[in-house]
Amino acid sequence: MSIIPSKVIASCFALTAFAATVIAGIFAGNDLFTVIPRSTLIMLGCWVLGRGIGFLMQQTVTDYIQRYKKQHPLPELEPTEQENIIEVTSDSNPQPEMSLEQVAKIGKAA
Repeated sequence: MSIIPSKVIASCFALTAFAATVIAGIFAGNDLFTVIPRSTLIMLGCWVLGRGIGFLMQQTVTDYIQRYKKQHPLPELEPTEQENIIEVTSDSNPQPEMSLEQVAKIGKAA
């Protein structure tokens, strides 16, 4: 199982929280030396929260896929009558069923 989806979700949570807190802090009238450290702490906390939520979501999807595969197995495919008739040769240059003269006669007749 890959951990990439939970990392992506965690990063999205963290960056969204950072951007929201920076904008909220600036609109509240705080200076950047106050806003940036607070936003960084919020970003770290939201990364941890997002990582947990991403892990739970990933486990849920993986569990669903496994249950679906168990309930809906792929059928075993057997060759049809037509596939049983076809013979495979190791000839790299198979002989045509008709000669070139026969093909030419058909072309002239048409």
